[in-house]
Amino acid sequence: MWVQYLSVPVGALRGGRLLFSALSLSPLEQEEGSALDDPLASVTPPSLSYLTTPTMTSSQSAAELVVFFSLRVTNLRFSEDLFNKTSEEYKELEAKFTDMLLPYLQDQLSGFRALEVLSFRRGSVVVHSKMRFTRSVPYNVTAAVHNVLEEFSNAARRRSILIDQQSLDVEPADRADPCKFFSCPESFTCRLDPGTRNPLCRHKGRVEVPVWS
Repeated sequence: MWVQYLSVPVGALRGGRLLFSALSLSPLEQEEGSALDDPLASVTPPSLSYLTTPTMTSSQSAAELVVFFSLRVTNLRFSEDLFNKTSEEYKELEAKFTDMLLPYLQDQLSGFRALEVLSFRRGSVVVHSKMRFTRSVPYNVTAAVHNVLEEFSNAARRRSILIDQQSLDVEPADRADPCKFFSCPESFTCRLDPGTRNPLCRHKGRVEVPVWS
């Protein structure tokens, strides 16, 4: 499991209990209702025939396949507390996003094992995540994941969660830059550990420490 460590003093992070309501919707979306207070549990994932076509073969070369992806929710406002994985705001948004998306992945992607939210960043709120699959998965799993996320975005719109489909970005881990899918706090920059290729958050005058393990 990925673990975050930051080289910032404890006092530099916001403490105390933070309410999820700090992530506010635009006035228009508030009038329509807060989608994140009403997850997509009642929305049945569509049947995607392209996931079971006979032209798709299986990969046996690795014990596990990891895919990174990101998407942007346009009607949420970013809070600095979303940089802090220990904050209540981060934990609540992470849980709600996972609860909404997980049924789609479990029902539509053969070999799917796990979903993990890696980080949030500005713009309005960009969600960086990764999926894990068993080794026996379609070679075109990246395209399949992208299509499932498009279907999820369409369903989310009906629940007043606005996801920019142009923002969908899916990459297999063996070709992805991990820093692209992780956000360091402001005044920090991300670089890769040359040995492990795990991202590090770097701050001028401070020691670099890993943000994943």
